[in-house]
Amino acid sequence: MSPVLRILGKAFGWTLGGLAVSIFGAVAGLASDPGNEWIRQQVLDAAAPSFPHGELVIDSLDTDLLGRVEFLNVEIRDANQKRLVQVDSFSVEYNLLALLNKEVAIGAIRLEGPNVDLSVNEA
Repeated sequence: MSPVLRILGKAFGWTLGGLAVSIFGAVAGLASDPGNEWIRQQVLDAAAPSFPHGELVIDSLDTDLLGRVEFLNVEIRDANQKRLVQVDSFSVEYNLLALLNKEVAIGAIRLEGPNVDLSVNEA
């Protein structure tokens, strides 16, 4: 084998190895507690325009990023901070690899402890 091919093969191998380590590090970092907090904040920031006269509150988020995400103590409040919707836990299990086939594969959706306040203040 020529020295040029050997060098190119090593460079290609090191590049692929470095990419794999980087991807693994990113997934592991996002699945950690600080990563979950960062994801939670991104969700809240993205949802904020949908609640112009209220707010979405998510106490915490737990995910392994590759197949499950769980939102804990979720609330939707109105402009007066009145709790309209509360959910103890909302989780979704999914198959991330299905996206490679341009499919969304949801294995399970769980909603635990829902509470909806439909009362109307007629005053």
